[in-house]
Amino acid sequence: MAYKYLLLDADDTLFDFQLAQDRSLNEVFTKTNIALEHKALYKEISHGLWAQLEKKEITLTQLKQQRFTLLLQALNLTCKEDMEIMYEQTLASHDELIDGAKDFLDTVKKDYELILISNGMPNIQHPRLLSSGLKDYFKHIFISDEIGAQKPSKEFFDIVFKAIKANKEECLVIGDGISSDILGGHNYGIDTCFINFKGKTTPLATYNCDSFDAILKILD
Repeated sequence: MAYKYLLLDADDTLFDFQLAQDRSLNEVFTKTNIALEHKALYKEISHGLWAQLEKKEITLTQLKQQRFTLLLQALNLTCKEDMEIMYEQTLASHDELIDGAKDFLDTVKKDYELILISNGMPNIQHPRLLSSGLKDYFKHIFISDEIGAQKPSKEFFDIVFKAIKANKEECLVIGDGISSDILGGHNYGIDTCFINFKGKTTPLATYNCDSFDAILKILD
C-alpha cells in the first residue's frame, strides 16, 4: 500500500510517557509528602478515567478534577496543594522520547506528510513538542481538547480529514492505543499500525509492530 500520510499518536508512541509520568509523580508526591508506593494506585485511577473519557462517559475537565481527588480519598489524606496543577506543570517539562523516535521521524519525513493526533492535554503537549524538537516534523497537530473531539470518535477523524484533505486509503494511523488509535482508525476505515515495544499485538490492527524498524519495513 502506497501511503502518503502518517497519522501518529504522541504518548507511548513517540514520547516515553511512562517514564515522564513516573518522574513527574516522583516530584509531586515528594513535594506533598505522599509515599511513592502510592504511584501505582494513582496510575490505576488515571487509567480508568482516561478509559471513561474515550467512551465519552466523562469530560476532560472531570478527569482532571477527579484523578488526584480520588487518590486522596482512597488514601484518606488531605493536601493543601493543588496536585493536579502541580502535576500538569511538572509533566509539561518532561519531554523524554522513546529511543529511536527522532531517527524514525527523520527517515519518514522525506516521503510522508506527518500528522500528529493526540488525546493529551494542550498545556502539556505543546511545551513537550517544542522542547523535544518534535513540533517541526508535523504539518498538522490535532489535540483533542483543542478540536473538541476525542479519539476514537468519528468526530475526531472527521475534523482531521477535513483539514488534511486526504483520501483514507492514503493514510496510516500509528499508535499504541488499542481503543483510541487502532479502534478509532479501524472504525473510520483507515489502515492502522499498532506499535507496542513489548511485543503485544491486536487482531484489530492492519499491522502489529514492536519497533520503529518494523514500521519502516511495512512502509518499504
